[in-house]
Amino acid sequence: HRGQNADICWSEHSLCPTANEYIEMIDHKTGALFKACAELGSICSGDADVGKKMCEQFIELGRYFQIRDDLCNICDPYYWSQKGFYED
Repeated sequence: HRGQNADICWSEHSLCPTANEYIEMIDHKTGALFKACAELGSICSGDADVGKKMCEQFIELGRYFQIRDDLCNICDPYYWSQKGFYED
């Protein structure tokens, strides 16, 4: 919820985060969801080392997903017609 809160706050107050703030927001928003999936996989596998490696990779995947989604949200007119401009 911290990441989503930061995202909404920046949007509502027309604030532009630094690159580090943006990555931190992603890690607490989309990254947290992806990391939870990796942690569940770790629990199911019973291997903590695999889980740690999976978490690191899933956080990176969350960053990719969110950055791509945000970029499409401001650059792709077709995306706007489906989701709305600068809406997330």
